[in-house]
Amino acid sequence: MMYQIKAIFHGGRASLWNKNVKKEMHKSRRNILVTCIAFALLFALIGTWVIHHAYWHSFSTEKWVAYPNRRADMTGDLFHTHELVGMSREQIRALPGREETRSVPFPQENRLVYCLGRERTFTDREWLLIDFDSDSVSEYTIMMD
Repeated sequence: MMYQIKAIFHGGRASLWNKNVKKEMHKSRRNILVTCIAFALLFALIGTWVIHHAYWHSFSTEKWVAYPNRRADMTGDLFHTHELVGMSREQIRALPGREETRSVPFPQENRLVYCLGRERTFTDREWLLIDFDSDSVSEYTIMMD
């Protein structure tokens, strides 16, 4: 009889232990699933940001013309991928298109001026100034008005 009581007691303890193990395994699976979902979301957000950043910071004539307020983001790639100094006026106009013809803050003969949009403080505008010696670019700079 004593043996049977021990067996029932041990059996009860064993089943309680099994329930605790199952609960812990369920918790750990849930934690792993939540962690995987969090990492997947993090990678998706980082990937979206990288693609967005790469798109807006790469220069193309189509984007330059279509999105004049995003031009400042594209200038780094424009300067990096095209050697502006030494290019002719026609070559420059073929890249970003026609220059500004309305009132510009830095008028000068032998200069093309392109508005880059609002500066990061949103108070001033940034301008790309391209200066020429005869018919080739001598220098270029970005100014704020």
